[in-house]
Amino acid sequence: MFILYLIDGILNIQAERNSANKSADNLPSVLPHQLVKIYGRDFTKIVSDHRNHLKQFWTEELIDKLERQHRELRFAYQHDSILQSALNNCDDSTSFETSWSIVKGRDFDVLRDFCGGIATMFANTASVESDFSILGWEKDEYRKSLTDLSLEGIMQCKQFQLLSSLLI
Repeated sequence: MFILYLIDGILNIQAERNSANKSADNLPSVLPHQLVKIYGRDFTKIVSDHRNHLKQFWTEELIDKLERQHRELRFAYQHDSILQSALNNCDDSTSFETSWSIVKGRDFDVLRDFCGGIATMFANTASVESDFSILGWEKDEYRKSLTDLSLEGIMQCKQFQLLSSLLI
């Protein structure tokens, strides 16, 4: 009975991200209440870091619109007390959907899509291993490293439909 209890407990173990393991500390700001606190020059640096990848799927006009929408979000936050109050009530435990629903109906679609794409990126090897554990994916006998090109291709293929829908 003890062995069954032990095995059952092991099967319920899952990787979690919280303040204890610090894996969320290096995540970029992707929620409206975080974005309103980022100066334009700092947001431009974030976009510049991802510009080569964005150019593969977005036009220059769309990238410019992304930066314009960030400026408009900051302007709206500074001049709309209702929006400011709603965003100030958010914290790091506020979900992506809840946070972005606060600005629903305003023209921040490109900014939201960009942030959704950034939020799905794996930050480092430790978080990749954690994500594999959460998703229940394992390396098979033909995959020798979590960082090899074929495994990256598999991950991108599994996310292709979701990320493609963000661009529409």
